[in-house]
Amino acid sequence: MRHFEYFSESDVQQIHAATLRVLEKVGIDFSYEPALKVLAKGGCKVDGERVFFTEKLIEEYIAKAPSQFTLHARNPEKNVIIGGDNTAFVPCYGPAFVTDLDQGRRYSTLEDFNNFAKLSYVSPNIDINGGILCEPNDIQIDKRAAEMLYGVMRYSDKPFMGSAMGDIGAKETIAMSAIMMGISEDKLAEQPTSVTIQTSRTPLGYDDRMLGAMMEYAQVGMGQMALHCRCHVTGHHGRDIGDPKCRSSGRNCIDSNDSGRDTGCVWWLLFRSGHALWNVEYRRSGNGG
Repeated sequence: MRHFEYFSESDVQQIHAATLRVLEKVGIDFSYEPALKVLAKGGCKVDGERVFFTEKLIEEYIAKAPSQFTLHARNPEKNVIIGGDNTAFVPCYGPAFVTDLDQGRRYSTLEDFNNFAKLSYVSPNIDINGGILCEPNDIQIDKRAAEMLYGVMRYSDKPFMGSAMGDIGAKETIAMSAIMMGISEDKLAEQPTSVTIQTSRTPLGYDDRMLGAMMEYAQVGMGQMALHCRCHVTGHHGRDIGDPKCRSSGRNCIDSNDSGRDTGCVWWLLFRSGHALWNVEYRRSGNGG
């Protein structure tokens, strides 16, 4: 399915200009010391926890992102291309409740999660499985990420959403992905199996949990989608230098800023069906995009 053009070129330019002003003049808070060190080393101005990004620096790292990359499935026939004119469909994400005919509305369990993983596996309209299909409330919080990953890997052979539950969840995703594919962790940049949603804490900040996960994934080059809360209609921090782009060149990365510009990804939620889809396009990549 081809991508959607939601904003006009004039709209895109307005959003991009406002974004650059916020990044350079206002800055973003990063409450995670390792991230501050990486950002400073990458050329950002760091004042306490507030980080400032120049337009030149942003454009430099945007140019290092690939125009597209492939998510590798356990079944190679179900590999998914992210980028270009491609759109990938994923299931709903994050519900704490489910409803069935026997019990009505109730807290969801791991069994429910696995059932949704199986349904997403057999659906020809779902390209990427996993994420928090529903919250497995009967599992301890510190064990949920691994249980959900195992369920998706066991009951599906499609690419999947990795865990965003801090650095521990990221490490579990990396280790389990390597085992599933029969490769070493340092080969995951060449053969990534998953992407992960990382979202800002507020319109102008990232916390240690999100940043810890970002940096773990960045070290092995696994894909991430950074969702940014808007400051206002035409100005939000739509660039994320703090993950793979500052750690190394050409890593698999998606930046969701609702603008569709540069390494832009628009995240659409279909409220009627509960499905989400990505419209990813890399308009100004330095690698052929």
